[in-house]
Amino acid sequence: MSSGLAARSFAGFADGLDPVALEAVRAAGRVQRVAKGTTLFCAGDEGTEVFVILAGMAKVTTWAPNGREVVLDVVEAGALLGELSVIDGGPRTATVVALDAVEVLAGTAARFRALLADHPTLNAALLDLLAARVRVATERQVELGANDALGRVCRLLIDLDERYGNDAAPGGGFVVPLSQQDLASWAGLSRDAFVKALRAVRVLGWARLDGRRAVLCERSALERRAVG
Repeated sequence: MSSGLAARSFAGFADGLDPVALEAVRAAGRVQRVAKGTTLFCAGDEGTEVFVILAGMAKVTTWAPNGREVVLDVVEAGALLGELSVIDGGPRTATVVALDAVEVLAGTAARFRALLADHPTLNAALLDLLAARVRVATERQVELGANDALGRVCRLLIDLDERYGNDAAPGGGFVVPLSQQDLASWAGLSRDAFVKALRAVRVLGWARLDGRRAVLCERSALERRAVG
């Protein structure tokens, strides 16, 4: 799950592009600004555009057969979104909702396909991105099948700290970007199970939680429990 929380950024995606291809990607899109709570696209929609987040955060979700929302990832500035439907022509596989004011670079499916045809480095970078996502999905499936609630919460806290932690900030730690319900969903737990596991982490003294700020006090203990 550690790599599952480490979103692949457009900056990383762009590292594999030559300057001409990178500029072509930028020129092919148009900048859009959307408000907090806005849905960029929904699972099942036709894939007519590809998006690159320039600023802000969004959550990527889907729905379980029982109707429960499942958080797949939280993406930030740089994330590439919507490319799969453009590549294979199928419907969107997830829903993306802005967690705050978000600025995106949007390009049409036709333009994106033309870029892939014209720039071999873009194809190579895209293959790397898709391969990484397959690996992340496999790791997440294994973890959800092998770890209990406390182990999942420990892993989640470690990953959030790696992603959002700032040792230079007063008190250190990190600010949690999601609600408890979304965090529970991200960990593959019910809200009640998540809250109980989080309470256990606090009682054990492994982490200090104050509102949405968290500080890992016993990282080694969290790491040991995260692997069962």
